This record gives sequence, C-alpha cells and structure tokens, in this order.
Amino acid sequence: MPKYYFIYKVINKVNGRFYYGKHCTSRLDDGYMGSGIAIRAAIRKYGIENFERKILKFYSSDEELCIAEARLVNKKWLAKNSQCYNMKPGGKGGFQKGLWQGRKRSAENRQRLSKSLLGHAVSQATRDKISAKNTGKTRDAASIEKARASLKKTLAEKGIWNKGKKCPQVSGSKNGGGKKFKGTHYYNNGSVEIRAFECPEGFVKGGLPKRQNG
Repeated sequence: MPKYYFIYKVINKVNGRFYYGKHCTSRLDDGYMGSGIAIRAAIRKYGIENFERKILKFYSSDEELCIAEARLVNKKWLAKNSQCYNMKPGGKGGFQKGLWQGRKRSAENRQRLSKSLLGHAVSQATRDKISAKNTGKTRDAASIEKARASLKKTLAEKGIWNKGKKCPQVSGSKNGGGKKFKGTHYYNNGSVEIRAFECPEGFVKGGLPKRQNG
C-alpha cells in the first residue's frame, strides 16, 4: 500500500486553538490528530467531534516531512502563537529520551500546558485501570522512606511539623475499635487539606469533600 507523508493542522472548533503536525500513513482517513500532550488533553476535554484535521501539504519522504515541520513550527513561531497546542519545535517528533534532563520548561511553556489541562478530569475508566494495575503492589523500604522524607519537608515548610513527637495512637474502625495503629491522617481547615501525624492548630480531622479538594 502507498504511504502518504503530509503536514496537517488540527483546529478546535470550540475556541479556535490549533495544532500543527506531521504524519505518515497508508490511510488518509485514519483519524490521527497528533500525539502532543496538550492536543491530546484538549481532545479529551472537548471531545473528538469538536476537532477537525486539514491536510496542508504532501511530501515524498519522511526526511522532507521532518524538514518541513521544523521550518513551520520553530522557536520563534511558538513564542508568537500562544493559541497553538504545539509545545516544542517540530522536526523529529515526540519527546526523545533525556530531552528534558537537567532542563526546565519556560514560563510560556508551563502556562501553555496548564491552560490546555485546565478543567480536565480523569475519567472513571482511567481511575479503574490505575487502581487495578496497582492492586496488590507494595512499596519497597526505600520508596516509603523517600515519601516520608518528602512529607516531613512539606510539613516543615508549612510550619506544622513537630519534630521529635511520636505518632498518636488511634483506634481502628474496622474491628470495633480494638486495633491500634500509627500513621498519618487527613486534616483540613475548611479550605486546605493536608496529611499529617497529628492535627495542627486550626485544623480538624478529615479530608475536604472531593468537590472542594483540587
């Protein structure tokens, strides 16, 4: 079967935002809309029916395609087009291994990603998949210690970590309150939710309702 190499433009029919990409396929009607993080998040948010793809130009090889995309979506163009879903210059495509190692995203890049993900919620199906994948798994000692150290640092920065104090003994609810256990619990002050070993001043036990939290 023949292969088609082309540059395309995906347009969000709701807000007019757009995405440029390159594609190689043997079927022009394969429905491909791009693999970028921002465009994929936008499609999940608005629905595939609110996007349309327009083929802009065909090329004869993948090499020509990469060159064309690199010329079209470059750093200068990205800086001027805040309405686009593209997050990096075109060319090779995809995020190469180690691409961001030792680097920080620019403020514009972070803002663009944040805007594209605004209002996006994880579907129940995705939550179920994550839950099933993690069921039965246990964390190793190093992972637990790393999480504990991170929690201590966070609470210390908030000024609510009491160094040297022991975890409180709390009655368990699963077996009539007979079991005792140690650990962290959720506390909230009506607007902020934290997890700590004991209740900080101004907080009450329990987490915020899901509609308030996040």
